[in-house]
Amino acid sequence: MKGLEPSNGGTTNHCLNHLATLAIVLNHYNIEYRNFESPIGFDATQLNKGLIRLSHWINTCVGLVLISVGGMMVVTNPGQVAYEKYATDQMTTYLKEDVCMQIEGKGDFIGVVRSQCKNLVDTGQPQLQKVITQTTKRQNFLLFSIYQTELSLPSPVPSYQFETIGVLQNFYTYQVMEM
Repeated sequence: MKGLEPSNGGTTNHCLNHLATLAIVLNHYNIEYRNFESPIGFDATQLNKGLIRLSHWINTCVGLVLISVGGMMVVTNPGQVAYEKYATDQMTTYLKEDVCMQIEGKGDFIGVVRSQCKNLVDTGQPQLQKVITQTTKRQNFLLFSIYQTELSLPSPVPSYQFETIGVLQNFYTYQVMEM
């Protein structure tokens, strides 16, 4: 192409010549694209404008949905008191169904002991909740909370460490470690 040769007789870097040629070719096709007329009345610029509007509309909708879900999660992030009730209920159920049922012996006496064990668990529930309150750490991340409880109870019950996530007014214990 004429006009792209360097004025110093060709000693300029050949890469610059190729870039200049590419720029002229791209410019040429760009001009052709702008002057494109379809025999069926297709207007590419109108299509592009429509796609851009659709893209903005979709992005706005997705943004509003994400903000709404985030707001709902913040409002329904369960608090410390709700966790303490949840943990107390879970521990009470565990003690009644597992620990009391592991009491060994023979005869009717064992049935009475197991029954009394369950009564003791029910009677000790307020104290259990106090222990849970004192041994729980909450990390509040606004959208959800993580609760860590280290529970040490007298023998024969082993000590435990629980990690629970609270989200959308629900609790999910994802880690239980016997210590």
